Amino acid sequence: MDLKALVRRKRAEFQSFVRPYSAAVCGADDNGYYVFGATGFFLQLRRGLVLVTAEHVIRAIPGGPRAVLEGKTIEAHGLPKFATDSLQLPRHLADFASIALSDEESIGVPSESKVPLACLRPNSDPSLRGPYLALGYHEPNQEMDRANKKFTIKQTSVLLREGKAAFYVSLRRDPAKQLLLGGKPSLIVAPRGRGGVPNFHGMSGSPIWRFDPTVPLTQATHPPLVAMLVSQPNNSRKIIQCDRIEVLTRHLAIAHPDLH
Repeated sequence: MDLKALVRRKRAEFQSFVRPYSAAVCGADDNGYYVFGATGFFLQLRRGLVLVTAEHVIRAIPGGPRAVLEGKTIEAHGLPKFATDSLQLPRHLADFASIALSDEESIGVPSESKVPLACLRPNSDPSLRGPYLALGYHEPNQEMDRANKKFTIKQTSVLLREGKAAFYVSLRRDPAKQLLLGGKPSLIVAPRGRGGVPNFHGMSGSPIWRFDPTVPLTQATHPPLVAMLVSQPNNSRKIIQCDRIEVLTRHLAIAHPDLH
């Protein structure tokens, strides 16, 4: 087996390993029909479970967020907490949102879909440079059965590499808080939209995993979760902004002190 084929096989194995951790985040209109929002994930804190996604997703979807896992819907009725409030930062620097689940709501989340705290990895770890894998819910892959009010959507896998250091300067982003990915077509392996431009609509809130094909996967493995996909800043079609896990952990400690 050549090297490229080996990496492809390892990527497929890793994608299958982290696949249960991503959830589609949806809303509902006045008739009860699902309205697709984006992506999120359930994070298991020491004393409770929270749904994590992007603030702009929570503010955009109607009817309160619902997370869909393998066709199963989990409603999150708690009050959304935003990193813009807890950290007093503008949204372009802290787009995290979190909702604490009640015990009854938490029961509905499969254990394999709860991201362990051990997966959260700081930027200070030098071994966590790319490539990175985002696994989320790309809007064109959704299907709506309006007659039966059933919603299905397929996951999309995106392989990304970090952009140049100059991007952080030109976009005024802090590499300790943000992770800028892409920069040229060869660094982005993603669905293409009009004109061959990568289309990430619906991928906001996707967990960003550090993909290392040399690390064997076992039940005891905690894959490194290093960031969350947020946006394409300044209408750029080549750069993907992610907020780093350090921002999320600071937000959670302030917004959910009873759970953290």
